[in-house]
Amino acid sequence: NDQFCRTSKYSREELIGKNHRDVANSGYHSKEFWQDFWATIQSGKIWRGDVCNKARDSTIYWEDTTIVPFPGKDGKPEKYLAIRANITERKRAEERLAEEKANLERVNLELDSFVYTASHDLRAPLSGLSSYATFLEEDYNDKFDEKGKDYLNGIRKAGGRMDELIEGLLTL
Repeated sequence: NDQFCRTSKYSREELIGKNHRDVANSGYHSKEFWQDFWATIQSGKIWRGDVCNKARDSTIYWEDTTIVPFPGKDGKPEKYLAIRANITERKRAEERLAEEKANLERVNLELDSFVYTASHDLRAPLSGLSSYATFLEEDYNDKFDEKGKDYLNGIRKAGGRMDELIEGLLTL
């Protein structure tokens, strides 16, 4: 039909007597894909799927395709009706979306790695500060005046806030 001629960029004369393998096969689909396709319609069942085609000028286009077989007197299909809709733009959008998803997954992995490394590298000195504060309190607590005890308490509180920040970073 005229629409197929426009889409495939073949003239009617070039198409008459030809089948899909001759004029539009892009080479995208596997041998098994086509075997399933032919087995389905030759058994008299309706086949539906997305088909990647190649136009006369070698541009690739996609079609949402439904093939309806019409049985002859012997019950076997003798004619087929192909209902197609060009879905090239949708396929391109899906491809871009898949690329963006893969990119986001890569960035998320890098971010996870960064957060893990940062939290580990921050926790090590924080643990040291906490230990030293404990040593000071255990060994010199009776020598601290109120101001010294306030400083020691400030170290503990700041360490606790830093630990909460690291935990928040990990949660994020």
